[in-house]
Formats: sequence, C-alpha cells, structure tokens
Amino acid sequence: MKHFWIIAVFAIMVVSCGSEKNDNKIEKSDDTNDNSKNEMPATAEKMQPDLAKKTDLSSDDQTEEIINQHFKARGQDRLSEVKILGTKGSFTQGQYKSDFFSFISRPGKYYFEGTFGDKKFVQVFDGEHGWAIKPWIPDSVTAIGGMQLAAMKEQANMDGQLHNWKSKYLAVNYIGEGNVRGKPAYILNVKRTDGNEVKYFIGKTSFLVLKTESTANYNGQNVTTESFMLDHKKIDGIFFPFRYETVANGSIISEINVKEITIDPEIDKSIFKKP
Repeated sequence: MKHFWIIAVFAIMVVSCGSEKNDNKIEKSDDTNDNSKNEMPATAEKMQPDLAKKTDLSSDDQTEEIINQHFKARGQDRLSEVKILGTKGSFTQGQYKSDFFSFISRPGKYYFEGTFGDKKFVQVFDGEHGWAIKPWIPDSVTAIGGMQLAAMKEQANMDGQLHNWKSKYLAVNYIGEGNVRGKPAYILNVKRTDGNEVKYFIGKTSFLVLKTESTANYNGQNVTTESFMLDHKKIDGIFFPFRYETVANGSIISEINVKEITIDPEIDKSIFKKP
C-alpha cells in the first residue's frame, strides 16, 4: 500500500490535475520530446541565449538568468494569474495501473483522487492539514503528518519549487552543463533547508525543466531518484509536461501520462474540507 501512496503523491507533485474539457490550442516544445531532434530549428535556437558563452557572468548571475529565462519560457506570468489547475491522467508502477484526477487551488491546496480496483483513493491538503481516505480501511479518514505532510505542502505549490527561490532555499547555484537523454541542459543545484539537495536540469534550447535528480538515504542505503519531465505542451500560454518517468538507481519505477490539463475549472471547494 505504501507504493500506491508514493505514486499518488508524485502525481500531484508534478502535475496539476482535472477533468474538464480543454479547448485551448496545444503547442509542443521540441527539446522535451523523446522523439524529437535534439535541437530546435536554427531560427528558434538563435532566439535563446547561450549562457555558457557569457564568461563575464558570475555563477550567481548565471543562476538568476537561467531561472528568469525558465520562467519566461514556461509562461510564469500567465501561471501567476491562474487560480485552479486541473489534470486528468493515468499512472503506472510495475503491473499496477490507475486513472487519476486532481486539483491544485491557490493558496496551496490540492485534492487527488485515484482508483484502487473498483474503489477510490483520496488525498487532500487544505493548506494546513493533510488526510487520506483509503479503500482498504473502510469508513476511515487517516491523518497525514511528518515528512509526508511536508511533501504534500510542497506539492501544493502551483508555481513550482524554483519560484521565489531566494526566500525558500539555503542556496541555488549554477554548477555546469549536462544532458538529458542527449539534450543539452544547464544544471542548477538546490540546497534545501531540510538538508537535502536537488539538481534541476533545464534545457538549453527550451529553458524548461527536463529532469530533477536527488539522492536520499532509505534504510541505510543511498538511492538516487531521477524524475524526467517529457512531452511539454503549451496550454493557454503555459508549458506543462504531459509525461513523467521516475527512475531509481537506473530502473524505471513509475510513469505518469497526462491526458488533459485545464485552467480555472469550476470545482466544489468543499472537496478541500475534511469529512
């Protein structure tokens, strides 16, 4: 049952979920698509600054410019206007596959619902408290606390973890370049207040996040986890990944496929109230 909770949390961490029809035009970003060429067309490439060639920039200057370019490319100004984000999709772990939908609502709330056989699994964070309704425990509401609650609070952040980074983390530094499945990327290292560090790989041509990477100790063993953000598409001026892969120590452990993303759907706000 623990693995199911991990997938549910991951689904909300990387996607904002919903179920309403979306009539917005969809555009794709080339360097976030596994099936695309590694580089954007020359005309688009010329529009993107190659920060690595700006040798007069300090590491701090490069960090700030990369993040600013990321927000511009992602459509952060438009995202800041959005009150509710919704996504509908499916996730897979091993032989287990389930459909899900969820909502993220400002300020810092989310609702997640997935299927477990013919029953539903629900997780909610109301901005302060978190709880779950689990189908294997009939007629019960289970409180969520500790590290799980901290993770839920972070996942309810609609703007993403790099937003307002100067006030949230001990440090964010540009540490060089790498590649994500053959696509060149800038690497930012984020030092969090909880002592953990996360590397962000931001595409050199798209300036979208292509991957995050972190290492944590589980039961005395270091486990490196990579989260790949793939198939970015633009919805109402904002780029979203439509596919995610989570890889632990080199092996794929889960995959999320997004079917729909909706902007400001009408929802019943009572879903964020504890039963």
